Parts: sequence; structure tokens; C-alpha cells
Amino acid sequence: MAENSYIYMLSFKNMSSTEFNVNRDKLIEWIKDLDNENILLFLNSLRKSESKSDKDWWDNLSKNEVEDINRGLADIQNGETISSSDFWIRMKK
Repeated sequence: MAENSYIYMLSFKNMSSTEFNVNRDKLIEWIKDLDNENILLFLNSLRKSESKSDKDWWDNLSKNEVEDINRGLADIQNGETISSSDFWIRMKK
């Protein structure tokens, strides 16, 4: 499925203006109906990173986002990680 998603994303590069507008409108409707706070926070962060700013993207992160990233980096340095397959096995339980 991930491979198909990647191919689908690549096809956006060659969209006509009509296809672009249709896809944009579908995304707008999808976002309007979203009730997942994490996805909304991610999309807002992405929106902010796309703004025309002279700042580095790191400077646009919230304090909580920086703390989360630093915790993740510390986990990696301390060997406190699991493989993707182990993660998904645990999630299914």
C-alpha cells in the first residue's frame, strides 16, 4: 500500500489545473471534517513551515515539538528503540 501511495503522490507532479483544483477541493473538505487533533496539529505545523519566512523550520516548532524530538533523539542514543515490525505487532495486541 505504501508503494502505491508513493506512486500516487508522484502522479501529482503532472496534474492538469483541473485535476489540481479537484484534489485541492477534496483535501479542503477532508480537513474540514477532521476530528483527529494530531493530524490537525501536523497539518498546521506543515502550513507554518511553508510560510515565507527567513527562519529555519526548527525555529517554527513549538516547545512541545522540540521536547518530543529531543526525547526521541535521547531514546535513540540510549538504545531504547524497537523495529517497525515489532511496533506494529505490539499495536495489534
